[in-house]
Amino acid sequence: MKKEIKYMYNILRKFIYDNETRKKCRIDNKKYQKSFTRNRKIPFYDILLMTLNKQGKNVSFEIRDYELNKKGG
Repeated sequence: MKKEIKYMYNILRKFIYDNETRKKCRIDNKKYQKSFTRNRKIPFYDILLMTLNKQGKNVSFEIRDYELNKKGG
């Protein structure tokens, strides 16, 4: 059981931090190649992890709690 959880954790971790995942989540259509994209202060993987860990609070509290947990506080 622990090996299965560890295996699934590793697969999810690779998926979240992989650059290919970022490319797949963007629009690859030629029509949208020149579209404006914003450089975010929060990286893609942090947004994805925050979304997966969402507990039903408002966005400000979710970000605060995520940053506190990330720092170990």
